[in-house]
Amino acid sequence: DSIEYKGTRDLFRTGAFHRGEFEIQDVSSQVVALCCAPGSSGAPERWWDVCAGEGGKTLHLADLLDGKGEVLATDRAKWRLDRLQQRSSRAKSKGVRWTFWDETRPIPAEKGFDGVLLDAPCSGVGTWSRNPHARWTTTPKDVEELAACQTRLLEFACRGVKAGGRLVYS
Repeated sequence: DSIEYKGTRDLFRTGAFHRGEFEIQDVSSQVVALCCAPGSSGAPERWWDVCAGEGGKTLHLADLLDGKGEVLATDRAKWRLDRLQQRSSRAKSKGVRWTFWDETRPIPAEKGFDGVLLDAPCSGVGTWSRNPHARWTTTPKDVEELAACQTRLLEFACRGVKAGGRLVYS
């Protein structure tokens, strides 16, 4: 499903990219969707990507479902969902929906989801080796606030998983 590109050409400017023939995503993000294993039950599945952001993992989940299910992408930032909508349209994704959601609102499905992906907002400390300046801009208070946010989101995400479903916390 993926290739490593080491060229110098700007792939965002290619016709193939604008026709939706591929998306650009780092390997660690690709692994998350693969760990979710959407569609592995053989039946159509409903997935909830809680903190979808601009939708890279959402689009990958939908692709792995191969039209046999649905992915609901939510985020608390409308501009990210607008970007997801653009990406989804370009990629001609099947079974992708998106809506604004934060933890002050009810879970977006009464019956629950077959799978829930929570790729929670993080401090970025794991990226210090490739982003060394973050070491000097991330404070202990930042980490505490994000940990509290992650805990709240995880509590809500758990409620969205139906019996026998999967929760993937990334």
